[in-house]
Amino acid sequence: MAAIYLIRHGQASFHADDYDKLSALGIEQAAFVGRAMAYQKVVPDAIYRGDLLRHQETAEHSLPEYGEGLDVHIMPQWNEYDHREILARYDERLATPSSTKELLGSHPNPKDAFKQAIMNAMDRWMSGVYDSDYTESWDNFTSRVFDGIEVVRQAVHQASVVYTSGGPISVITCQLLGLPLTDLMKINWMLVNGGITKLIVRGKNRKLALSSLNEHSIFANTADKRFITYT
Repeated sequence: MAAIYLIRHGQASFHADDYDKLSALGIEQAAFVGRAMAYQKVVPDAIYRGDLLRHQETAEHSLPEYGEGLDVHIMPQWNEYDHREILARYDERLATPSSTKELLGSHPNPKDAFKQAIMNAMDRWMSGVYDSDYTESWDNFTSRVFDGIEVVRQAVHQASVVYTSGGPISVITCQLLGLPLTDLMKINWMLVNGGITKLIVRGKNRKLALSSLNEHSIFANTADKRFITYT
């Protein structure tokens, strides 16, 4: 039996114009993840990551704690969907963090309003009706994620570690639990930065199964609750 560990990136720069960069806290979270992997005595035979900067930085600050010197395979299949484009196609006023803040700043509950906007934007993208509006359609996104997990499943011997984002983790979780893929946001909302999802590969058919989802006790057990973030 082999294991695949899907690691969500550390906290990104959510309120900045360039989201795709770890915050100072995100760098700390990445090191925590590395210590957690070392504590579990994970000995990976392969490391994979998406080609986004937040994936690269999470790996760079995590691997020295448990897997220094290992080759890292860069796979765009593990990239996140483009949430900014998805929001902008739904409402152009949501195209940037600054315009979003301006639009929702006067709302009685900006967080609830933003969450609803995300849900509406995701529904539009996933509907398939407006595919030509997007650089990557919903179907193309899910197909490339499944291509990514298939590559890792076929190659893993003892353990593989993948640095990725909430979207790919959520889609794979939905598939393994028999949920509609369009339920991904029900999973994605609860995924913490640095959370570890473990899959196992077993049997002659090397079938995938979900072993644990969103493990983050290394953060929850600290006295400093600022380590539990969702962006």
